[in-house]
Amino acid sequence: MSRSDKERLLREATRIYLRLNANPDDPGLIQERDSFLARGSEARKAYETIERTWAVTGKKPKSRVAVIAAFGLLLGGLLYGAQDSLRVAFLADQRTTYSSAELALMSGDTVTLDAGSALSDRSDGTMRRVDLIQGAAFFEVTHNDTPFIVDLGAVEVEVLGTQFETAHLDNGVMVAVSEGRVAVRDRGRAWTLDAGEMLVWSGGTDVEQSTLPADQVAPWRQDALIADGLSFAHVVDIIDRRLPGPVFVANRALADVTVSGGLDLSDPTTALRALAATEGARVLTIPGVGTIVLR
Repeated sequence: MSRSDKERLLREATRIYLRLNANPDDPGLIQERDSFLARGSEARKAYETIERTWAVTGKKPKSRVAVIAAFGLLLGGLLYGAQDSLRVAFLADQRTTYSSAELALMSGDTVTLDAGSALSDRSDGTMRRVDLIQGAAFFEVTHNDTPFIVDLGAVEVEVLGTQFETAHLDNGVMVAVSEGRVAVRDRGRAWTLDAGEMLVWSGGTDVEQSTLPADQVAPWRQDALIADGLSFAHVVDIIDRRLPGPVFVANRALADVTVSGGLDLSDPTTALRALAATEGARVLTIPGVGTIVLR
């Protein structure tokens, strides 16, 4: 089942649950729920996800506003504690928490999944395909005639055999190549990247291509971050994946600043404060909620 199919199933389960929650004795709604569950294991998993969500939040929505809030909660991820999002758990086959992990894919290829990351492996005997749902991943792809595709949502990466990093950013996606060549596509355009090249896609016409040393691709694999011309927001995204709550950059101008230097990701809290200090910014942490970086 594709990622978009799972999203649709989750939306349908949400609609049924919320209507039944407001009218628990309605025989028509009970029948609708039972028919939905009878569609198979994926439908039951989606409905159980909804039930667990409301058990966690302790909320019983009874208004249109609550319904809208529910969709935001389930489809956008939980605002507080995004790594533990039930939506990600529903979609993902593999996920990490506060450290990276090297994993074997069904295609026989290898991925190193960064902290706070998640993917769905859709490979079978006819295709090699992975959905990167959250965070970042470094792929080592064995060369053969079957294309290896990474789906990042609005952007798709295709290779035959190479080593490269893909990542979700706060305002888009990033692709960087360590070895070989990759093809990057959105809905209407295509780019080719060679070793030592990076592309940052921010939607619309906002695409930036740059170069970097090939050995600096995905340095987070060694708990290091080498910021050479990266944006402040990009670096925060990498640190954020290692912290228990979301990190917000409060100033757009600060987010867009280009930074350079090295950071030790084994201590992400210290790394974030060191990064902020380079721009005269403050780090304000609200326990149980998240962290704000502001000037």
